Amino acid sequence: MKEIDINNYELILLDWDGTLVHSRENVIYAMQIVSHKYRNIDWFELDLERNKSQALEDNFETFFGSRKNEAYELYLNSYLLEIAKNVKKINAADKLFLFLDKLGKKKAIVTSKDRRLWEAENNMFSTYFDFSICKDESIHNKPFPNPILDAIAYFAIPKSKVLMIGDSEHDYLSSQSAGIDSVIIGRKIDNALFFANLEELLQSIS
Repeated sequence: MKEIDINNYELILLDWDGTLVHSRENVIYAMQIVSHKYRNIDWFELDLERNKSQALEDNFETFFGSRKNEAYELYLNSYLLEIAKNVKKINAADKLFLFLDKLGKKKAIVTSKDRRLWEAENNMFSTYFDFSICKDESIHNKPFPNPILDAIAYFAIPKSKVLMIGDSEHDYLSSQSAGIDSVIIGRKIDNALFFANLEELLQSIS
């Protein structure tokens, strides 16, 4: 049986996309607009050029070359317009926050999402995060360990007291490189502690 003792941790680091919110539909919506305007191709065709070891936004130079900045601004604006329609909370996210708050755990967001997008989506939740680090606010984005290490440094909490909750290989690799424990939601990754969803994780730790 999968087990994790939440009492061992003081700080819970949380990924955003795929962990707390469903945003893929909105990413596709915005990238279709950008792909058709700047490359005249479908996003799913352009996605074949993507370096999967990097965050989506880190691929814009590969996708759009010298027009990467204007393409990225169009992506941001298109994404922001449809957040209310296309971005949804993941089931049990609110329950997870209530549980962590009841235990007095510190909560921090570690995401490769642009801060403008994250702040717009954060309004969906009523919880308070003690810290957040977004795209390009560290030397490197995930899967490098830098965002996690920056979050840990902010709190000055020992690594042994920090847990990362994410949904991707980037989250797992970043936490492993940073030297902290992690759990992965919704996707099995070799050697990672895996839970099918947040409900299953909550059942394990509560």
